[in-house]
Amino acid sequence: GIVPLILKGGAMRHLRPNLPRVMNDIDILLPDVKSYEQALKIAADLGYKLTKAEHSTDLSKANGEGVLDIHWCMDYFIKNRDELTQDLFKRAQKQQVFNSECLVPAKEDMLFLLLFHLAKNLRSSACVSALPYMVFDLKYLTSFDIDWSVVLENIKKLISLENINIHA
Repeated sequence: GIVPLILKGGAMRHLRPNLPRVMNDIDILLPDVKSYEQALKIAADLGYKLTKAEHSTDLSKANGEGVLDIHWCMDYFIKNRDELTQDLFKRAQKQQVFNSECLVPAKEDMLFLLLFHLAKNLRSSACVSALPYMVFDLKYLTSFDIDWSVVLENIKKLISLENINIHA
C-alpha cells in the first residue's frame, strides 16, 4: 500500500525510455519515516540485505547486486526536509513505472532534484560516471515550460537565500 516517489535516473528513464541509461539501482522516496520503516521490514522479510545510510537504505540481493535505494528524506542535512518531501509528493503524478505504481515528480521538481544531486556529486566527486547523463537530463528538462518559482521555493527549503540575488 506504499506508493513511492521515483527519483533520479529511474524517473528520467521513465520519461525518456528510448534513451540508454546505466543504473546501479533505482532510487525511491517514501512519504514519511513510518512508511520507510514499514518498507524496510517488508524488504528484510523478503530476504534482502539492508545497508543503512543517514537518509536512505540500500537493498541488495544475496549476490550483492544493488536493487533499490529507499530514501526517508532527500538528504539528512536539508533544512526543511519534511516540508520538501510533502511538497514533492503533492505535485507528483501517479504512473506505471517499471511495472509498478509510482509517483513521478513534476518536471520542476525533477529539475530541482537533478540540480541538487549534480551539486552533491560535484562537491563529493561521487558518481562521476553519471555526470554526462545529468547534463543531458538538464537539457531535456529545460526544454519544457518550467515554473521556476517552484524550483526556487524548493531551493529555499535547502538553504537561506538572504545574501543571494536571483533574477528570473
